[in-house]
Amino acid sequence: MAQAKNLTGRIAVLIFLLVLLSIIVYKAVYVPITHDEKSASVYYPTFSVWQIMMYPDCWPSNHILNSLAIKLSEHVFGIEPWSVRLPNILAFIFFSGVMYLVAVRYFDHSFFLFCLPFAVMFCNPFLLDFFGLARGYGMSNALMAGSVYCLLRYVSRWRARWYFFTIIFAMLAAYANFTLLIYWVAVNIWLLILLIAGNKEALSKTLYLMLFTLLLAAAFLALCYQPLYKMQSTNQFVYWSKTSFFSNTIMDQASNFIYNNNESRAIPVLSYGVVIVFCITAAVTIWKTISLKTAALTDPLVVLFMVLLLVWLVNMIQTKLLGTPYLTTRTALSYYVLFAFLLMFLVRDIGLQVRWAGVSLAFVTVVLFLFHLAQAATVSCVREWWFDANTYQVLDYLQGYRKAHPEIKTLDLNTTWIFNPSFGFYCISGKEPWLKLTEIHTTTDTASQTKFYYAMRDELPQLKQYTPVLSFDNGSRVLLIKK
Repeated sequence: MAQAKNLTGRIAVLIFLLVLLSIIVYKAVYVPITHDEKSASVYYPTFSVWQIMMYPDCWPSNHILNSLAIKLSEHVFGIEPWSVRLPNILAFIFFSGVMYLVAVRYFDHSFFLFCLPFAVMFCNPFLLDFFGLARGYGMSNALMAGSVYCLLRYVSRWRARWYFFTIIFAMLAAYANFTLLIYWVAVNIWLLILLIAGNKEALSKTLYLMLFTLLLAAAFLALCYQPLYKMQSTNQFVYWSKTSFFSNTIMDQASNFIYNNNESRAIPVLSYGVVIVFCITAAVTIWKTISLKTAALTDPLVVLFMVLLLVWLVNMIQTKLLGTPYLTTRTALSYYVLFAFLLMFLVRDIGLQVRWAGVSLAFVTVVLFLFHLAQAATVSCVREWWFDANTYQVLDYLQGYRKAHPEIKTLDLNTTWIFNPSFGFYCISGKEPWLKLTEIHTTTDTASQTKFYYAMRDELPQLKQYTPVLSFDNGSRVLLIKK
C-alpha cells in the first residue's frame, strides 16, 4: 500500500510540475518583455564576458550569471522573448529536480507528505514569475535550493563532495544575484561551525576543508569586489525601505505571496504565522540541542533553522554596517525559499513523532497552497511589472493603423517612462523595425508631437493635443493619438 501511495505521489507531482512548466513557458513566450528585462536582454549581452563580470556600469540590474547565460542563449537562438528567458526556464527544471530529490529522501512516508515540498515551494505565484523572466532571481533561488539540499546530504554522511557542492551552489546563487551573498556568508559560517563542532573526520582533513573554504571565499570575494564596490560607492541601494525587517521583508513577502490583492486581511495573518512557525522551530531546535548535543547538528530541521537564522543575522549586520535597506519584493525571495524548507521539515518532524498529525498537517497545507495558487495565478502578466502587460496590444493596434494607412512607413511613439523599456526591446532587437520610439524621459512630455503617446491616466490633462484610442485596466493606461 505504501509503495502504491508513493507511486501515486510521484505521478501527481510530475503532472503538477509539468503544468507549472507549461504555464512558465507560456508566459515566457506570450507575456511582453518587462521594464527591467530590457537591460538584461539587449544591453548587457553586448559586452564581453569579462566586461559583464566586472560590471560595465554601476546598476545592480546586471545579475552576472544570468547575464552570461542570456548572452549564450542569444548567441545560440538569437534575440527572442523566450530565448532571453530560457536560462530561468531551465533553472525551474533544475529547481524541480532538487525538490524531487528532497521529497524522495525525506518525505517519502505518505502521499501528502511527498506532495508537501512541492506545494509549499511552488505554490507561490510571485516566485514562479521569475522562472519566466530574464532576471537573476529565479536562477539564484534554484541554485540556493541546490546548496541547501547538498548541505542536508553533507550533515547526513559527512562526505566531502557534498561539502564542496554546498559551497559551489551557494557561490553560483550569489553570482546570479548578489542579494544571495547573505546566504553564501551564512552557509560558510555554518560549515565552519560543523567542521569545528560536528565533523568526525581526521584533523588533517578537517583543516584541509577549512583552508579550502577560506581560500575559495577569498577568491570569490576578489571576483565580486569591483561590482560590489561600484554599487556601494554610487549608493545603488536607495530604492527600498528601512522601516523594519518585519514590515519590509516579512509582510512584504506575505503581500507578494497573496499576489493579486494588496489589501487582503490575510497579509498580517500570514506574517505573524511566519513568526510563530519560526519561534516554534527555534524551541524545537533548542530542545534537540539540549537532548542530542552535537548530534543535533545532523538533524535537518536544526540545520535549516540555523541557516535561516544566520542568513537573518548576516542581513541585519549588513544593514547596520553598510546602511543598506532591508530586502524586499524580489530581492527577499530567498527568505521565502528558506522558510518553505523550514515549514515543510517542521511538518515532517511532527509526522515522525505523531504520524497522523503530520499527515493531517501535510494534507491541510497541500490543499490550502494548491487552492491559493489556483485562485491567485495569472498567465496575462507578472506581478512586479504589471504595467507592461499590454505592450503587445499596443503594438498590434499600431500595426493595424499602419496597414490601414499604407503611406505611413514608420510610426513614432512617445511613452511614459515606465513603459519605454518594454517597447525599447522590440525596437532594439529588430522585432518592430517600423516603430520609432522616443528617448525615455521621467516627466510628461507636454510638448510631444509624435503621432501616438502611451500614457498613464493621470497624465491625460497635460496631453491636450491627444485623444484616447485604446485603454487598459479601466482606463489606468491609455494609448493616445494626436488630434
